[in-house]
Order: sequence, then C-alpha cells, then structure tokens
Amino acid sequence: MPQRVYEHATITNKIGNMSCLRYLRLEGQISGKLPNSIVKLKHLETLDVKKSSVVVHAGA
Repeated sequence: MPQRVYEHATITNKIGNMSCLRYLRLEGQISGKLPNSIVKLKHLETLDVKKSSVVVHAGA
C-alpha cells in the first residue's frame, strides 16, 4: 500500500472528497477535531488515531 508522510499537516473538509480512501492513520503532530466531511468516506475501513491528539466525536 503506498504511504505518504506529512509533518505538521492540517485535516480540512476536503478529506471528504477522497472517496476511495480505505485506510487513514493520523499520528504525531496532528491534533484537533476531525472535520464533519469524514462521514463521506464510505469505503474507509480503518481510522487509526491512537498516536495523535485528534478528537473523534461519535455522532448520530
């Protein structure tokens, strides 16, 4: 699986446009709240935020 590494990245609402994304790992200097557009990622199987300060809100 190709892997891209970015330091000091910001997660924007544009992430919802990545319709084929299946795996997303956020770690290191990434912090804050995930944008609401994350719910558009219908093929996302794994969201790994265990090594970051990202806030994930469970919503209805």
